[in-house]
Amino acid sequence: AVDRIDHEWSSRAVTLVEYRSTGTYVMAHADTLLEALDEGMLKVQSLSCSKYVQPHKERVAYWDTSFSAIQTVVEVWLAAQRKWVYIEPLFVSHAGGGDAGAARTDIARQLSVEAMRFNSADATWRNMMEEVRKAPRLMDVASKKWLVESFTVISAQVRLLNP
Repeated sequence: AVDRIDHEWSSRAVTLVEYRSTGTYVMAHADTLLEALDEGMLKVQSLSCSKYVQPHKERVAYWDTSFSAIQTVVEVWLAAQRKWVYIEPLFVSHAGGGDAGAARTDIARQLSVEAMRFNSADATWRNMMEEVRKAPRLMDVASKKWLVESFTVISAQVRLLNP
């Protein structure tokens, strides 16, 4: 059973999709990932309670810790992503946006302090998504503590925006 977890999760990658022709990405299939994560956590929990766990105790503990780290990253990521996706259209004009694009530019111009905050969050978001795109293996992503910190900062910056 631990071998199946090793096989399934060692190579699992985060799925990113381009977000509305913006040149950056968002996590896709989060529900599927969270469902698989819940299943994996239940398997590890069951294994840790088994009387036959002793020879595999170290690997089971590794996966327990790994799943916890993955869960933290994914939850913080999705919270930041929801906020970023909600606020991004207000501050960024997309090519071919017509009148709606001009209105977005007007909002950013009228709310210059908020636009600067968004620009900071947006730059951080884009850098993070590029890093994940280059190395999407979930175990690598979960091991990067700075990602959780950066997603938390983005959430806080975007929460301050009240256009």
